[in-house]
Amino acid sequence: MCNGILAGLVSISAAADRVEGWAAVSIGIIGAFFYVFTLKALQVSRLDDAIEGVGIHMGCGIWGLLAAGFFDNTFGVFYGDPHKGRYFGY
Repeated sequence: MCNGILAGLVSISAAADRVEGWAAVSIGIIGAFFYVFTLKALQVSRLDDAIEGVGIHMGCGIWGLLAAGFFDNTFGVFYGDPHKGRYFGY
């Protein structure tokens, strides 16, 4: 349970000041899936991660950076701004 909480917190860290409340919850929930996917990938590749730090910090960190580009309330892809997707080079 503690790792799940940390996964959500790491996921929202990159965009915490730039997203709405509903987006923060969504980012945290989707971050849990990235956490589980990263753990499964580590098991398949037979890499040992006793405290599951890679799943939390790498998997959720990558998702958090991508989520900032999607959910940003000024330049995010999901908002109707003419410059939408600016973080992705549009």
